[in-house]
Amino acid sequence: MSIMNLTICTLMRSVLVLFCCVFAACSGDEANLVTVNDVIAEMPEDWGPPEHTHINFTSQTATKECPVEVGDVIYIDPIPKLVELARDYNVVMINEAHYKPIHRAFIGELAKALTALDFNYFGAEAFSPRAFSDENRNLSLAARGYPVVQDGTSYVSEPIFGQMIETVLETDYRLFAYDVSVPLPKGAQSSQAHRDTEQAKNILDELGGDTDKKILIHAGYHHIREEPTVYTETKWMAQYFTEMSGLDPLTINQTDCYSQGAYDAGLFGYAMAVDTDGNPITSKGYDAILIPPKEEQFKGRPVWLREIGRRFVEVPAELRFDDQYTRVTARNVGKVETAVVEDTIYRPPHSDKPLSLRPGTYLLEVTDNAKTVLSEARITVP
Repeated sequence: MSIMNLTICTLMRSVLVLFCCVFAACSGDEANLVTVNDVIAEMPEDWGPPEHTHINFTSQTATKECPVEVGDVIYIDPIPKLVELARDYNVVMINEAHYKPIHRAFIGELAKALTALDFNYFGAEAFSPRAFSDENRNLSLAARGYPVVQDGTSYVSEPIFGQMIETVLETDYRLFAYDVSVPLPKGAQSSQAHRDTEQAKNILDELGGDTDKKILIHAGYHHIREEPTVYTETKWMAQYFTEMSGLDPLTINQTDCYSQGAYDAGLFGYAMAVDTDGNPITSKGYDAILIPPKEEQFKGRPVWLREIGRRFVEVPAELRFDDQYTRVTARNVGKVETAVVEDTIYRPPHSDKPLSLRPGTYLLEVTDNAKTVLSEARITVP
């Protein structure tokens, strides 16, 4: 790593630490504040994928608070309303913040609900175009029923992303990649414009003029925006797609605003704001905005993990190293070694942070910040 890159990484880490301090202080979450700061300070850049499921971020793009339920603003359960809206569309696009696994959990549940409308194709920005080549369409993934790390970018390796893919496979979706696999051509306007243009072309190619095909698109942040970004006038994938095809996708934004509470309206504490006539209250460039909740915690893990079939399981005593920070990884022994792990936590000394596991048998591995394996154990979750 160059000195410049090292400096940038250090600066980014400092900003993240400061953000966690400010946010946790505002939330009154002082117990998690020390843990989060210390983990960030101790964790080397190459230790492994970050663990985000226990940190209450707002969003990198959410700069405003979500609409408040007052007056003409009503909160409802999002999924039934989104299914109702999707009846008039062949293409539904929904985004995520890449460090918010709850967004992926919601997308998995929405995918299941949309099967009632015959949605059966699922495209993800994170999928590797090479793994999903025209020749094989990643048939090994479909046969396997779960992803391996080679199936896409680092996002695929996050446990809830892995579970989301299992969910869409279980509900008979056919998966495809739509992100760019070719280098930036000479004379391209910008890397962003090239990427979003090619993404739109690839989705349109998948649709192939088939008026009966129903596609759910999973993307990050602004890519599903149907109008140029304010001030910069940047165009994104969804707008290019409409211009190329004449088709209007239903765009669902999970990253538009942040919430300071959790709600009883829908799954995981999600809500959707509508007016008194049931019309979605939205923002420029999107058809619907969702209000993800501030995530209620249990020993540093979000309680919504229970709603996707996971149990909180204590780290066995023989795997607790209280003189240092450790990473605890749970691998399902019934899957290949390169499968996306079931769970990963970074455990501070004397922490009671649990693993979140579905029924199965797991190999637990504890490593230090030099990636040295300190101990292993096998457990079964009934």
